This record gives sequence, C-alpha cells and structure tokens, in this order.
Amino acid sequence: MTASLLVSAPIAAILVAVVTSWMRRAPGRAVRRLLLLNGATAALALAAAGALSLLIAGCGESSPPPPKPQAAAPAPAAPANPLIAQGKKVFDSHACSACHGEGGVGTPMAPQLTGIGGKFTPQQLQDLFQHPTAKMDAGGMPHFQFTPEEMKALIAYLDSLK
Repeated sequence: MTASLLVSAPIAAILVAVVTSWMRRAPGRAVRRLLLLNGATAALALAAAGALSLLIAGCGESSPPPPKPQAAAPAPAAPANPLIAQGKKVFDSHACSACHGEGGVGTPMAPQLTGIGGKFTPQQLQDLFQHPTAKMDAGGMPHFQFTPEEMKALIAYLDSLK
C-alpha cells in the first residue's frame, strides 16, 4: 500500500497541474462551461487519477501463494488381531463413527471411545450395550442387539482404541 501512495501522489499532482494550467489558458468562459472544468471537475479528475495510480501501483504487487493442500492422513493399518478387525467391521456396519467419530475420537454428538477399555471392564461394556444409561438414551444412542460374537469383537475393538 505504501508503494501505491508513493506512486499516486506525484501522478495526482502532475494531473492537477496540467488541468489547472489548461483551464487558465482556455479562451473564454464558454469553453470552460462547455467542458465543465471547474473545481468539482478538477476534484473528480484528481480522484480518478488517484484511483488509476493505485490500480497501476497494485499491478506490480503479487498476492501470497495459495496454501498448499494438506495431504490426507494415511489410512490406519488393519488391526493385527482378527477379533479386533471383526470388531471394527461391527463398529463400521452399525455406523458408530457417525456419532462417535472415526476411530471413536468423539464428536459434539457423542463422547470419545478412545481409552474406554481402561475405564470399563468387558462385562461393564457389554452391560452398557444391553442396558444403555439414561444419558445414552437422551443422547440418541440406539439400542443394538449384537450376537455374542459381535459383542466380543466390538468390545475387543473398543478396548484397542487407545
């Protein structure tokens, strides 16, 4: 912006000097009235010259380069334990990540599940799935009916979320 002011001030001064000297030399008032070269027109010409000089000065400035797109996070590796892999399939097939986030990281809709294996025993987790708390019901947690194999796999997956 400073560079544009340094350029616009001399251009505006030159334009005012040229216009006012031409006005003094113009023969007769009729020509001045015809061309409407009075104080208001000179001010308008000065404003136009300033805008033009700002435009010219801005042409040399470059905008900052656009930010580089972030590379997508690599997909998590498949769990080594087949029971955990099966539990992830249960988690995904019941759309648990829609509320709890991918990998159980939590969202504004539902709490995080990472570290839940350290807070609850497998039996307590099974009881929570079979008998959700009032808070879980109020939050919209669906009542799922898992097979014993699905329950075991899901609990293994939740326990693996650290």
